[in-house]
Amino acid sequence: MHSLKVSIPGSFWDSQIYSGELTVFGSSGEMHRLNWKAMIDELAESNQNIRTGLRIAFSDSDLLYNNQVRRILLDPAIRSPIDAQLRTAGACNLEFDRQTIAARLRWQKVPSPFDFLPTDTDIYYNKIFATGESGLFSASRSAGGSSLVEGSAQKHHDASMFQIKGSPSCTAIAATAAADGLFEFPVEKSDQSYRLGTGKRLTDRTCVVCDWTFNSVLGSGDGTAFLASFVQAPDRLTRKSARVFSRIVETAEIFEELTPAEATVWGCREKIYLAKDGFVRIADYMPQEPVKANTPASQRDKFEQRGVHESSLADGPIVATGTAPFGTIFEYPSSLRVERSDGGSETFDGELVHWRVFPRSEHYSNQLHLIYEDRLDVVSFVHDYFVDQRQKLWGFSRGVSNL
Repeated sequence: MHSLKVSIPGSFWDSQIYSGELTVFGSSGEMHRLNWKAMIDELAESNQNIRTGLRIAFSDSDLLYNNQVRRILLDPAIRSPIDAQLRTAGACNLEFDRQTIAARLRWQKVPSPFDFLPTDTDIYYNKIFATGESGLFSASRSAGGSSLVEGSAQKHHDASMFQIKGSPSCTAIAATAAADGLFEFPVEKSDQSYRLGTGKRLTDRTCVVCDWTFNSVLGSGDGTAFLASFVQAPDRLTRKSARVFSRIVETAEIFEELTPAEATVWGCREKIYLAKDGFVRIADYMPQEPVKANTPASQRDKFEQRGVHESSLADGPIVATGTAPFGTIFEYPSSLRVERSDGGSETFDGELVHWRVFPRSEHYSNQLHLIYEDRLDVVSFVHDYFVDQRQKLWGFSRGVSNL
C-alpha cells in the first residue's frame, strides 16, 4: 500500500507535530502554529468517501497498532473498506490552502522565541527546544501564540549544538556538540511543569548525530560511531532500580567485526544499521535489564545479527539517515528513499531543505515531513500495521502482538 501525502505551500525551515498541533519554523525566522487535528477533521469531512482513511493516516496513526482493533480488522468485511479508503486517498492530490486555513483560525503566525534558525528542534514535555551555534535553548509551548516574544528563549548551554533528541522512556534529552562530545540533560519536574536540569557530558568523542536506543544513546561523528550504554541496576542504598551509565560500546562489538572507514551508522530503539558501499548490516540491540550489580559490563549489552542486505540505493553519498516504525530513511543529495518495513521502498525526488520523522510520538510515528523550497509535504505510511513486528528488518518494532 502506497503512502499518503498532504501538501502545505510555503517557505519553511523545520517542522514539529505534537499534541494535535503542527509547528512550522519559517525560513525568515517566524513560527507558524497550525491546529492539525482540526485541519484533518475538516479535510476528512470534505472528502466523505475517504474520511476514515484520512483520520487513520494523519491524526490517529496509533489506532491500528491497538491489539483489540487489530483483531477486529481480521474480519475482511471490516478491513476491506478501510484498505480501499487508504488506497484511494493515496492516489489523491491533497493540499491545504493557507488562506482558507488562516480564515478559519487554524493557522497562527507568531514570533519565534529563538532569534536564530535552529540547526535542530524538538518538543518535549510541552517545551520547544532548539539548538544552534550559540547553544541549547527552550521556550514554553503552553504560552499562547500572542505571548511568544522573539528572542525570549531560555539558554541552557553555551556549546555549539547540532542535534537534540528527547527520550521516549527516561525523561532526558540527548544533544550533540560535535568536537565537544555528546551531552545528556535531565528533565525535572518543578511544581506543575518541567524544566531542564544541568547537563552532563557522556563522552568527549566527536558526535554530530544521535538517537535513543531504549535507555542508551547511539552517537556518531567524524566517521566513527558508538553506543553510550545505560542499564537499569539496583541502587545499593534504596534497593530500587535506577538508570546508570555502564560504558561506551564500540561498533566493532555491535556488529562483531571492525567497522569500515567512512561507514554510516545509525539506529533507534532496537535497530542499529551500518551502511557501506551499497550494503547495509543490521543488528538488533537487546539490553539485559535489569542487571545484577556484579554483572560484567561486557554482558550487559546483547546484539543479535540480522544479516547483511544489499541496498538498491545508488543516488550518491548518504547525506542523512533516520529510523521509524514504517522503515529506514536514506537522504541523498537529490532524493530521499524509504526502505519500508514490508520489504517495499519509496523514493521522493528533489533536493530537500529539511526532513523529519517522529519515532517518539504516539499518534504521528507514521509521518515523514519533507520540506522543499516551496512547500511542506506531510507523508503518512499506512503499511506497517500488519507487518510482523518481530521479524521486520527496516524500521523499529512497535510493541504489539503478532496476530
